Amino acid sequence: MDQSTYRESREVFPGPGRFIQAALMLCAICFLALVAFTLWSESSLLIDSSYYATMVLATGICAARVIASPIERTAWLLMAIGLLCDLVADVIWTYLSEPLPWAADAFWIVAYFFLVAALIALGRERLGRTGKVLWLDGVIATLTLSAVGAALIYPAIVSSLPDDSLSSVATLAYPLADTVVLAVIFVILAVSGWQLNRSWLAIIVATVVWVVADMIYSYQEAVGSYTPGAPVDLAWPFAVLFLALSAWVRTPRPQRNLEAGSRAGSLAAFCGLIALAIVVAGDLTTLSESSFILATAALAGVGVRLILAQRENRKLLVRAETDPLTGVGSRGKLNADADHLELERQPVTVAIFDLDGFKFYNDNFGHPAGDRLLQRLAHRMNAAVGDRGRVYRIGGDEFLVLLWGRTTDCQSLFKLIGESISERGEGFELSASRGSAEYPDECPTISLAVSLADERMYSAKSSSRTSARSQVHQALVRSIRERQPDLAEHTNRVSELSVAVARKFVEDPEGLDVIERAAQLHDVGKVAIPDAILDKPGPLDDDERALMMQHTIIGERIIAASPAMSPVALLVRHSHEHWDGSGYPDGLKGAEIPLGSRIILACDALEAMTGRRPYGSPRTETEAIDELRSCAGRQFDSEVVDVLIEVLANQPLAASKL
Repeated sequence: MDQSTYRESREVFPGPGRFIQAALMLCAICFLALVAFTLWSESSLLIDSSYYATMVLATGICAARVIASPIERTAWLLMAIGLLCDLVADVIWTYLSEPLPWAADAFWIVAYFFLVAALIALGRERLGRTGKVLWLDGVIATLTLSAVGAALIYPAIVSSLPDDSLSSVATLAYPLADTVVLAVIFVILAVSGWQLNRSWLAIIVATVVWVVADMIYSYQEAVGSYTPGAPVDLAWPFAVLFLALSAWVRTPRPQRNLEAGSRAGSLAAFCGLIALAIVVAGDLTTLSESSFILATAALAGVGVRLILAQRENRKLLVRAETDPLTGVGSRGKLNADADHLELERQPVTVAIFDLDGFKFYNDNFGHPAGDRLLQRLAHRMNAAVGDRGRVYRIGGDEFLVLLWGRTTDCQSLFKLIGESISERGEGFELSASRGSAEYPDECPTISLAVSLADERMYSAKSSSRTSARSQVHQALVRSIRERQPDLAEHTNRVSELSVAVARKFVEDPEGLDVIERAAQLHDVGKVAIPDAILDKPGPLDDDERALMMQHTIIGERIIAASPAMSPVALLVRHSHEHWDGSGYPDGLKGAEIPLGSRIILACDALEAMTGRRPYGSPRTETEAIDELRSCAGRQFDSEVVDVLIEVLANQPLAASKL
């Protein structure tokens, strides 16, 4: 069953119904009757009847648990089968011991196998999904603890063994099985962080009583002092009663065990040392043979665990050194390779490639498409580099290449790599900005070469971005200057202020570039507005205002003619939207308005109020700031206004107009 389903259903697991409650009560009454008859009656019929009634009821209650609920069904099925085997062994031992002297012992030993399997299944259900290494840790700990138990218990029993070898084997098998049961419970509880609940407490009580009874029985059998109907016989039905009770006790939802693996590893390591001590300190004459074998098996398990741990560490190392998305090297792999290359002191060229236009592609086509694009470009880059270097992904859309040789020898390869990560399609265009540095001629370490290449890459990115974007941008700026020189001066000042404000909100150079270009082109749509309206000294009438309000849409259409300028066009379209939704053209409000558009609106308003205008005299900077504050939260974003005022405090408006 799925672990999440298990956890959900365990919260609503019903308590025992009336039928089960009655069965549990009847089982308890039968056990009390057995106690009374054993202590104060000599009637074997009464003792046997109450004994078997207790055992049959307890076994049936565990079986009912299997039928009633799918939760831990495998574990309780194994438990029910184990109790049934124990019950069959009791019947054989009581009524068929003469014709089948070995059958009872066989069923009792088989019952232990099912009991251990049931405990392991319960531990697996309550610990959640576990790996192979954790299971091996549990086996190591179980074998070691069993070896310790055998070393402590066997000497007293071995010294009193009967001559019959078959009886000796049976007598020794019980305490060995008991130590395994106790070890399994101890390991499960230790790995789970000792999460005790009523069900586990009932199981612990049952197994401890069962084990103690077996120890006493084995010793009495060895010395010949055991008699049927002795008080020790009460221990097994008592234990079975508690197992039946644990099957129906409501248990809380198990907590997620994130530390189970580390606990199991620590326990296995400690037990491995104990097993080594047992093997080294003892020999076959002073140490019981079973203890020696168990300790040796535990040490063999430690050896296997070391092999598995080495393989797991190798897999983790490969994962750590490989970018999970693209399959090229990771930052960790870069650091490891850099240390190795610095020891060789061979010339290495460090080149950083940053994808221009990837953010726009990701935003418009979705992250899954962006991931597939990165995988495709990384594959091409790897093929272009070949055996002349190594490729690493060091950021979302940043790749680093270590090339063997000096920068002068890598120019043709730079061009090949640039072509491999350039892509153009309907509505998008991708290229890459590059920066490079050389080790050891330019920088004493590869780490410093990476930093220098990064600086050079951002310098190149700031001056060019994508070539298509720069070319279109410059063409539009020139058209504004030719059409309206005063308008060009206004947009330049708005652009300077917008970039200064945007730096407080945006760290991504690509994002800053888009805002800067949008601020410079936010009035490009006015080239389609008649001069008579633009230069009108008085207020505009309704028709003139309606035409003027179209300039953001016209500007968007002009700019979006180039796919590389689409992010800029979006900001221009919304550069006159108001925080309260009263703006145009789409009536967006609040955070629906792109941040860049909110910044441009506030900076444009400030510049319009303080600059020359045909319909009124300019205001002072103080008056303009007061107007911004009064309209904050209605027309303008309050946070943007606060940052704009802070920028003006450090960079007065007059300075920005020089």
